[in-house]
Amino acid sequence: MRAGRWLPALGLLLCLACACSRRPHVAVSGDGGPAVVVVERRGDGALGAKAAASWTPRATIEYVEEREPDDDLGRAQPFEHPRGIHGRLSSPPGSFRADVDVYQRVVNTEVRSLVRIELTAPPEVILEVLDRNGETLVRGGGGEHVFPNLAVSPGETWFLRVRGDRKAGPAGAEYRLAMSARALAPGDEEEPNDAARRATALQRGVDYTGYFGWPHDDDWLKLPDGLAAGSTLRLELSPVEGVVPAVRLRDLSGSLLLEARGIRAEELRLRNLPASSGGLFVVRADAGRNVDVPWQLRWSIEPPLEGAEIEPNHTLLTATRIDVQPAEGGGRATVAGFLWPGDVDVYRVRATAPGLLDVEVQPPDGVDLRLESLDAVGVSRGRIDKGGPGKAERLARLPVSGEALLRVSARAGDTAFDAPYQLSVSLSPLPPGAAPDGGATVVNP
Repeated sequence: MRAGRWLPALGLLLCLACACSRRPHVAVSGDGGPAVVVVERRGDGALGAKAAASWTPRATIEYVEEREPDDDLGRAQPFEHPRGIHGRLSSPPGSFRADVDVYQRVVNTEVRSLVRIELTAPPEVILEVLDRNGETLVRGGGGEHVFPNLAVSPGETWFLRVRGDRKAGPAGAEYRLAMSARALAPGDEEEPNDAARRATALQRGVDYTGYFGWPHDDDWLKLPDGLAAGSTLRLELSPVEGVVPAVRLRDLSGSLLLEARGIRAEELRLRNLPASSGGLFVVRADAGRNVDVPWQLRWSIEPPLEGAEIEPNHTLLTATRIDVQPAEGGGRATVAGFLWPGDVDVYRVRATAPGLLDVEVQPPDGVDLRLESLDAVGVSRGRIDKGGPGKAERLARLPVSGEALLRVSARAGDTAFDAPYQLSVSLSPLPPGAAPDGGATVVNP
């Protein structure tokens, strides 16, 4: 989430079923044949059943009156939880200083807890949560008045500050401020988690839930330590009405490795992502917000997939390498690949000797793939896209000397998740007297 901003949500907390990870196996038998792929589906895609959250209904809250002066931390009015506060922003007559109301909350629970804060007020009223030193933990913009899941520890002191927007301060704005608390449960994201240093640490075997409280809301999550080298990450992010979701994978330094942007109100699923011990990824609201329905995240660590692409491979610098040598009848190599929305896979085919390259990409059922040949700087030399959903695309008799660059992508909205596509390349010797460079022939079924 953004520094100084994390927000809303209410309503229902989703209990996530901790399903066992069913891991696919991708195997390659030498260079002579296609990869053998066995993929097991993980249920019907439902990520969990709804359960009522233990937040206190607003109608049952008793409110006490604000007591002035309460305009700084030293004079903060105690917040008498579970009672709320009824207040008003109104400066004394003749004063040019905008009114500010500050409340102190000392957490008296025995366990680490989640607190939900809700301000009922005009849009121009601002709500902030400060730590014991007065540093801002979260800040709501105009009209953003719900902080759904702030994690607090027993004995922790923090402050709530209510003030007017500096650009349009309210005149005598009335408000009600309430909060509820419950024990932190496994699978709860812990706000604020808007940066790497605040990332929620994931526990193995536990699915997670959180909220997209505003557009561009970022929730940072941290993978466990001790992952085996070459492990891959599988993610399934539930749909949230009105939100375009995105996932950003980062290395230990926080540098962006890859990004996937989903479709509004649709599930976003990714697999074969590089997973490193302590690595980071971000669940993001690319557009939209929803303060009532939380996102649900099912994640698992899978073993390295033999014979599969190596992600990230969406650029020339990160292209997956395929080695192939000429043989009578065609030396052959096969790689399996997965695609998520907007994903592209780039391959660098290394030929041990000049020859003629034949390429075929076979999609899973219902998926429409595109196959491209690229020049040395990544510009497309031609796109093959005539096979249709579930049908192979082929590039035939491409003269190659040294290496060839290929790119695989899918029709908008199509993905290869439950089963991968198969990319096969074969290299035949050049006919006597043929030049090592020349044109290519496109063949479709």
